[in-house]
Amino acid sequence: MEEERAWIQEIAADIDFAKVFNYLFETMRGLLIYAKEGEFDKLFIEENLVSLLAQVITKCYCEQSDLIIKLTSQVVNKKMIANDDKMYDMINYTIGTIKCFTQTSKEVQRNTVQNQMIAVLSKAL
Repeated sequence: MEEERAWIQEIAADIDFAKVFNYLFETMRGLLIYAKEGEFDKLFIEENLVSLLAQVITKCYCEQSDLIIKLTSQVVNKKMIANDDKMYDMINYTIGTIKCFTQTSKEVQRNTVQNQMIAVLSKAL
């Protein structure tokens, strides 16, 4: 446990992981706001956001969730306090963004199917 904590602190010292994660979190939240407005379908397609959002889900939720939770945890009274709610909120924002965009635009739906993003998303979930 102590060795793992030192390893996590070493990673966190090299990068301000909390800052990077917060940036990703706010980006996902912002995209969801745009998705709900329904006026940015062209941007969504041009930037290939379905595949990028699928990668966020795959990397953050499926592959590295334990590490992310540890890196965003805080030590209080020599005990590590996990902050898993923020990671799960971010994943929900990401899924919500995909849902909003794909529900409002047939073009986005076609693009999603043509680029086989359903398979990528199903692997992620």
